[in-house]
Amino acid sequence: MAADFDVVIVGSGFGGAVCAYRLSKAGARVLVLERGRRWGPKSFPRKPEDPWLWDDRRPVACHGWFDFRVFPNMSIVQGAGVGGGSLVYANISVNARKDTFDQGWPEGITFESLVPHYQEVGRMLGIAPVPVAQWPERTRLLREGASRIGFPDRFERLDLAVRFDEGWTYGQADPHDHDHAVMSANAFGIEQGTCVHLGNCVIGCDVNARNTLDLNYLAGAERLHGAEIRSLHIVRHVAPSPNGYEVRYEKIADGSLKPGHVTASKVVLAAGSLGSTEILLRSRQEGLLPLVSERIGHSWSSNGDFLTPALHFLRRPPVEPTRGPTITAAIDLLDGAYRGKDIFIEDGGLPNIGREWLQRRAAEEA
Repeated sequence: MAADFDVVIVGSGFGGAVCAYRLSKAGARVLVLERGRRWGPKSFPRKPEDPWLWDDRRPVACHGWFDFRVFPNMSIVQGAGVGGGSLVYANISVNARKDTFDQGWPEGITFESLVPHYQEVGRMLGIAPVPVAQWPERTRLLREGASRIGFPDRFERLDLAVRFDEGWTYGQADPHDHDHAVMSANAFGIEQGTCVHLGNCVIGCDVNARNTLDLNYLAGAERLHGAEIRSLHIVRHVAPSPNGYEVRYEKIADGSLKPGHVTASKVVLAAGSLGSTEILLRSRQEGLLPLVSERIGHSWSSNGDFLTPALHFLRRPPVEPTRGPTITAAIDLLDGAYRGKDIFIEDGGLPNIGREWLQRRAAEEA
């Protein structure tokens, strides 16, 4: 008996979405299994009672936007939904440096081999920097910081997977009104707007200005090339089968977890460093994949981020962390120019969840 699909892809983030698009475009029968739900401007969490959190211990009750994991020496935040990590990341697109590949990579993956693919991904995600006329004050503050530490030439605007309208400015009347977003259909027929600097990037853009994977790679795979995407499917195990592999999952439906399985000639685990590792370890523990390496889960590390708040009460114009894209620019010192340390300094904004909630309450009571 033939397998149900040529390829089953577990996860719909940056790894899974690109695989789904390319393989389905090449003619493969592709199924994407995603643990989270489909999100959109009408369902993004905003109110305290909205589905903010994912809890793998209670996924029926808690299948929300963020998956927080707290370990003794590590805390993690992950996206949960169709689009994976692209739903909650800060939009930036930075190519890896050449020296990144000096150790720890297979011979076939090199800086030179990836250059054309960076360009193609940039095209698919529509990357562009924030127009200079639209810089929030914290972008200017970062540029000043680069000069003050003696590295003015290391300040750079970052490419973002965000749609911008060159005509928008902070100086126009009520600049953050949704009506200022220029709406149009993207290449895959999905309506998107342009950025009006709402500051809500990491909790979902109300005008769909962010080019998250559900709006491009996944939309193309599903709408143009026949891939199937099933949300709310939590993959638990992978096991060999006569025609390839059997992927065993639990589906969130009707207030319960319903077990099921599907077969494929090939399986791509793209559930993130945590999710893919957990699936492999569970499958090995159950004796389903006994040859999985004993090194799985070792040498796992964070991305080295340090988040530092800074207050600038007296600066004029004021620095508003809740306006503008979450990250806009950087000071690139990754060559060790500052005291021999590899450092990449970015500005950082955050959504004003409290303001959003108060505005909604006022509108409801009006």
